[in-house]
Amino acid sequence: GALEIEGSAVTVSGPILAATDATVTATSGDATLGAVTATAGAISLTANTGNIDVGATTAGTSITISGQDIDLAGKADATTTAMLTATVGDVSSAGALEIEGSAVTVSGPALGGTDATITATSGDATLDAVTATAGAISLTANTGNIDVGATTAGTSITISGQDIDLAGKADATTTAMLTAT
Repeated sequence: GALEIEGSAVTVSGPILAATDATVTATSGDATLGAVTATAGAISLTANTGNIDVGATTAGTSITISGQDIDLAGKADATTTAMLTATVGDVSSAGALEIEGSAVTVSGPALGGTDATITATSGDATLDAVTATAGAISLTANTGNIDVGATTAGTSITISGQDIDLAGKADATTTAMLTAT
């Protein structure tokens, strides 16, 4: 069934597994979680006025994560849409930042400590600035469009989609390849 956890602040040690939906809400503090899986449903993680630290998230449908700052310690993998909103800070990972969904929206800067890989499998990818401090950026919208702010990579940048709209500079240390199909 569905799993729902709510508190002023929420800490869960160990993985969360829900057969359908997984909803975690921190009403006035931080949400600190291990891996979250919703086998046949959606994942909704909210920290109204706090930060979210979470491991890998895997949803049978959608992933929605919203907080002042979002730190991912694993891939955010949604079958349908992935929407991550950092209201004050950024959406980041100390290692590789990986987000995948049929359509992907990231509000707030996206920061990968190494690489940043964002894939929209059948829709659009809409992103603010994307930085991969020591690695590569790969933005892909297999059958959709990409709207992205400035991109800065420690190595290369690869952006591929039907249409690419840049709202800033694409700055790669090695190569930058942009392909509009």
